[in-house]
Amino acid sequence: MSLSSSRSHMIQHTFLIMIKAADLIRHLTPAYLDWVAESQKDDELCGNPKDELAEAGYPDLESLVHNPPLLTLVIGSYLLDQFLNPLTWDGCTLPKYWLDTITDCHLEW
Repeated sequence: MSLSSSRSHMIQHTFLIMIKAADLIRHLTPAYLDWVAESQKDDELCGNPKDELAEAGYPDLESLVHNPPLLTLVIGSYLLDQFLNPLTWDGCTLPKYWLDTITDCHLEW
């Protein structure tokens, strides 16, 4: 079954994941630092920054929790697997969800 035909049989759902900012920062900092180091190497090879995160100077995760667009970029794209897999997957069974889009990441007080 192709990817597109699999999708036609699935039911769309929306879900919300809430995590304390301190827990998020502690959990993702190693992966984020690795990703930043790799991206900075790419920037040097390409001669310029490639995205909004690079243009912002690769702020630390503590700063990102106060910047919803950049946090959404990091959590919703670059570190999605490192963020969601430990929370939603046991590493053995087949995943039972299809994730298309992260719509928002923000800090609530």
